[in-house]
This record gives sequence, structure tokens and C-alpha cells, in this order.
Amino acid sequence: MPGEWITPVNRGKIAGLRYAGWTIRRIAAFLKISIPTVGRICLEVDTRGEPRTPQKPIGRRPVCTTRKRQRLIVRATANAKNRRRTMIDIARDEGIQLSSRTLRKAFAREGYHRRHAREKPLLTDKQMEARLAWAYEHVSWTQRQWSNVVWTDEASIKVGGFGEVYVTRKPGEAFINDCLTPKFRGYSACMIWGCITPEGVNRCTVFDAGSINGDTYRTKIIPLISAAGIEHQRQALFGQAAIIMQDNAAIHTARLTRELFASLGLVLMSWPANSPDLNPIENIWAILKRRIGQHMPQSRAECMAAVELEWSRLTSADIAQCCQNMNKRCLEVIAASGGHTVR
Repeated sequence: MPGEWITPVNRGKIAGLRYAGWTIRRIAAFLKISIPTVGRICLEVDTRGEPRTPQKPIGRRPVCTTRKRQRLIVRATANAKNRRRTMIDIARDEGIQLSSRTLRKAFAREGYHRRHAREKPLLTDKQMEARLAWAYEHVSWTQRQWSNVVWTDEASIKVGGFGEVYVTRKPGEAFINDCLTPKFRGYSACMIWGCITPEGVNRCTVFDAGSINGDTYRTKIIPLISAAGIEHQRQALFGQAAIIMQDNAAIHTARLTRELFASLGLVLMSWPANSPDLNPIENIWAILKRRIGQHMPQSRAECMAAVELEWSRLTSADIAQCCQNMNKRCLEVIAASGGHTVR
């Protein structure tokens, strides 16, 4: 019958006979179907008479091979200088001619992207050892022990800002030295000193930019620290004495400053250098600066007013959220072998 040879039945017969070992000519003669048609159908089945798996067509060779990608990554991550160079410059150094889009895809395939360089103080080996030792010493502190700490710090509030720095890195490399931008003081609208405790005690005072020196610290700030310590002791269970945390700035470690603390009976916590990620008040600064930015202050006076307003709006929940994870911070420093953490 005309057209009967294309039916599934006839296709099945051809497949079965071919599997049984019949030649294409014999199958064509037996089923009265043309040899080319039988041959075409036989090509669509394997030696078992079952449909063949379609083969993926061979495409063009990749523009950026695995070997080229590896060369690019090795050069781009060789040192801090290369991490700051563009992908185009890195490819040019390797003698590789590729478009920006292709290079981005090639780096992304290896897990690398261009990202903002994080600002962190650069750590020496000695400082990393000190941070690690501090973390091991305090990782087993109880919440009751942490509740005795009065966290203090100063911060500069800027009007405006500066451009971002990009580096080539993987997601887990944000805090290695090659990927960091050293943190230096820029133009500041004002300076703020503050202290917090997990129990909700807090103080702050605002100064003109650059006006906090040793004399100012001893005459205006240490009395606030003493008052915060007294208030903390009054609120604390069993009347434990407060432990004052301050960083290693020169105005904090000066001889006259240390003598004044001793005369007031204030206990100072030992503190590893360049460790803002261990101080929860740094997270308060981040909250404060974000909220101040919403005021868009255009002058020093506006900036100082916004600081005082937003500090007064800080809640006990804001402070507790930053202070109640100190054991986790210690574990993160230990995991980083004394290096920077994501705090």
C-alpha cells in the first residue's frame, strides 16, 4: 500500500530484522521497501534495534580555553598590584586578545569577579598572633563576664566621600591584605566619642573634627567613662566592677592617661592592635553613619546635629544585637588564624 513503509509497524519490522542480522538489501526485498529508505531507517537504530541516542553536534572550540583561564588567574592574583589591574590589562600582559565580556565570563568561570576593596587596617604577623591569643583567652567567657565590659571608641563622621577601589578576588578573599584598601583619615566633619554596654548603658559626645587630643580625652571623656562605669556597676548583678575597653590609640595609651585610669580605679581590658572587628561599637558606628547619611548633612553643624539626634534614637535592641555575639567573634578570629573577619 502506498506510504505503508513509513508506519511505526514497518519501522519496527526493519529494526527487528536488522537486529536479527539481515542485510539491508534482504530487508528491502522482503518488505518491498526501497534500499535507501531501509538504510536510512537502519541508521536511526543501534545494533540492538533500539533508537540511537542523538549525538551532540560538535561546536566551535572555546575562545578562552582552560589553560588560558588559568594563566589569567595566576597573573591577576600574583600580588596586590595585579589584583588592582583591569582584566584587559592582565590579558594584554599574557598576550591574550579577548573582549571585556569574554574576560568577565572567563574569570567568573573560575570564581573571580571585580569587587570593591574593603577598608581594613593591614595586619602584621605579630598583630595577628596577638589577635589570635586574645581570641583564645576570651572565647570561653560567659555572657555574664561580657556584660561587665564597657565598649568605647571614637569615630570620624565625613561629609561626602571618596571613590571606590576595585580588586579581582574570590568571595572568600575579601579580607586578605592584597584585597584591602588601607584606611587613612580623610576630611571629617566632626568627631564622636561613645561607649556602650550590653545592659544598655551608653554615652556619647561630639567634637569638632580633629579636636580630640590627650588633654581633651583626659578632661572630657574619661569622666564620662567613669560615670558609665559607676552606672554599670549600679545596674549590674552582684555589683561587678566594669571593665573598660579602649583601643591602642596614642591618647589612650599615654602615661598620663594610664595614671588617671589607675587613680580612678578603672580596670582596662588588654586589647590587640588593629582589631575593630572585635569591638561591637564599630557596628554601632555603621548603624549610626547609615542613619546620618539619610539626613544628607551639607555642613559641619548639620552633621553634628544629625549625630546627636541619631545617637539618641539608638535602642537597647540595637546595642544588644551588637554586644551579644562576642564568643562568635572570637571563634571567627581563631578560624582566620588571627586575620580579619567579616565584622
